[in-house]
Amino acid sequence: MNITIVGGGNIGTQFAVHCAEKGHSVTIFTSNPSRFHKELEIHNSEGRVIHKGTIKAAVSDPEAAFSDADIIFVTMPAFCMEDNAKRIFPYVRKGTVICLTPGSGGGEFFFKPCVDKGCILMGLQRVPSVSRIVEYGHIVCSEGYRDRLFISTIVGRKMSGEDDSFGGNTHTADNIYLFPQGVRSDIDKYCADIIRSIFDIPCEPLPVYLNITLTPSNQILHTSRLRSMLSDYHEGKVYDRLPLFYGEWDESSSELLLNCDEEVQLICRSIGEFDLSGVRSLKEHYGASDVRSMTDKLRSIKSLNNLPTPVKRVDGGVIPDFSSRYFEADFPYGLAVVNEIAQLAGVKVPKIEATLEWYEGLSRMVKDVNMISYHEFSLAKCGIHSYKNLIDFYR
Repeated sequence: MNITIVGGGNIGTQFAVHCAEKGHSVTIFTSNPSRFHKELEIHNSEGRVIHKGTIKAAVSDPEAAFSDADIIFVTMPAFCMEDNAKRIFPYVRKGTVICLTPGSGGGEFFFKPCVDKGCILMGLQRVPSVSRIVEYGHIVCSEGYRDRLFISTIVGRKMSGEDDSFGGNTHTADNIYLFPQGVRSDIDKYCADIIRSIFDIPCEPLPVYLNITLTPSNQILHTSRLRSMLSDYHEGKVYDRLPLFYGEWDESSSELLLNCDEEVQLICRSIGEFDLSGVRSLKEHYGASDVRSMTDKLRSIKSLNNLPTPVKRVDGGVIPDFSSRYFEADFPYGLAVVNEIAQLAGVKVPKIEATLEWYEGLSRMVKDVNMISYHEFSLAKCGIHSYKNLIDFYR
């Protein structure tokens, strides 16, 4: 198949190697095509090559990247999804598979016009492993591969007139897709088989895409940790150092994490229209039942143990890197989407709301970085004004 990878970072490079290794024709869409080697490699933590593949090209031209693509893996942060959707839309056709990696953060709302055009939108619940660039455009280190992956899709056919324009009414709840009996399950199996064949990891479809949207991954982990770690931050504060993100995880972070995790489960229990059993709590996911065991578990994960907290060096020490995706994707898109769904479902989520309010205060405090307000994205802007609209969108 012709496969295009959007983004040449940690995940994008990893996906490009696996796809090319399996014999697919791989194009990487990136702003830095000249920095990419044709031969790409994945190393393990000891520096040994464990996968390698030869890509067709790295390009910055959307037409060259997307016009012949059978599958498009979008591996960029949530705050890039709207721009990517607009960039991709003119070139896709009926049957093109667009996979958001990972699929949380509200990207499905921006790609709805592509679905209206006949594309299959797939979301990957979690990335296959932890990956970090060793040499940009050439080598990525990947470790801690999962033993199982999960996907879900948004597919269908429009009931009323065709409209291939981007924007306008394509986001409104009037354009609702209905799934003919049997078609949805066939497409889910097809998409799960694609992921399995590329990574050699069993992959299962989840009943409805909302399982992907509400998955308590980075949107809960990163936000809880940052709020706890930086609770004493104020304008002008400089730290000698900031602790490792996971390797020095503390109990206050675990307490907030578990509270937010339980609020996500409360949302799931309140939405009776769908099977949301795929939204596993972090207690279940990590096998940790309380604050102490969660802290021990997160400190002990080998593939995450040495991951630093994003910082910038300044005179006298370090400050948080407020431009990192930990801030600019996981608060104003990931956690904000969960909060809006809770509001539409009539569910009170005080810990999640307080975490977003902390972020909003931070965004007003920081002067040298244009932090994204968590109010910048809203379901209403995507035509979701009520609980019924929400259910109709995912149905």
